[in-house]
Amino acid sequence: MHMIEQPDTNLLHFLQSAAKPAGRDFRTNPRHDSSALIQLSWTDNRKPALANGRLINLSRLGAALIIAGPPPVTKKVLVRLGGEAGTPWMEAEILGIEAHERRRYRVRLQFTDPCPTFFLKAAVLGIETSA
Repeated sequence: MHMIEQPDTNLLHFLQSAAKPAGRDFRTNPRHDSSALIQLSWTDNRKPALANGRLINLSRLGAALIIAGPPPVTKKVLVRLGGEAGTPWMEAEILGIEAHERRRYRVRLQFTDPCPTFFLKAAVLGIETSA
């Protein structure tokens, strides 16, 4: 007898949820863990800079990630999933930077526009999707 695996209802709710307005309700946007590879890009003294890292978690309105090396000084950055199935760049604002272990930094981002479903699926499920 084969058992049918039930879908994770929390994950399904997360992928189907619409972004809620930022503000007091910001934390009500569902977050989901991810360890997807990411790239963070910014301009430093008019020179483009790039850092590779890993997501910690993300929601429709933001993400937390770990990057190696010094973090950007600017508030505005671009972020995308790295690897072979890289996604288009998304604009974000840095909300906070905290020292992590061994010259790594935890960076909290707020997306300029709500995170699209294809990005969420690729980051959380590892599904390669086209934008």
